[in-house]
Amino acid sequence: MLTDWLMVVITAIYVGATIAIWFANNKSARMTEKQLEESKRQFAENERLQMMPYFEIIVHDDIRDFVECIELAISYSKAENSTVIDRRISIKNIGLGVAKDFTYTWCNLDGCYPRNDLGFTAFAPGEEKSIYFDFYAEHKEDFSEYEAQVSMIFYYSDLLENKYSVVLNLVFRIAKDGEVDITDYHVSIPSRIKESNNA
Repeated sequence: MLTDWLMVVITAIYVGATIAIWFANNKSARMTEKQLEESKRQFAENERLQMMPYFEIIVHDDIRDFVECIELAISYSKAENSTVIDRRISIKNIGLGVAKDFTYTWCNLDGCYPRNDLGFTAFAPGEEKSIYFDFYAEHKEDFSEYEAQVSMIFYYSDLLENKYSVVLNLVFRIAKDGEVDITDYHVSIPSRIKESNNA
């Protein structure tokens, strides 16, 4: 009788130990799977960062010779007086990856407008391009001074089909007839564009 009870206890301990080992192994397998997924994610992210184009954007006022410029209006309202100033914007790919499908949207005081007038769509690493713009600044009727904050949103993709945007913000000071200048500008860091699940 004592032997039977002893066997029952030993069997129960064995079954309990077997269940505990199964749970431990199952938990370990789940953790290993999570670690593997995280390693894959980190590897993909590192690969993306290595292929990511990164741009240095500078606004220059050194246009001396006649060049063909892209015309951009600071406002599309029908003012009687406006002044045109031209600027050269240099864009250099200082990242390690090729940028493709390069385009931009112009955001003025009235809204945002996609443009397709750059004449190129790709940047190799280390490549620099200059774009010439004529900015049409409209004056108020009394020529009182005002500030206009506008922007260019540049869009591009890397070779892994990741999509990015970077914003060039411009601040114009518009005063009396002929008095227009850019008082400030700054460039955002690149932002990765997440694809919509519904797309």
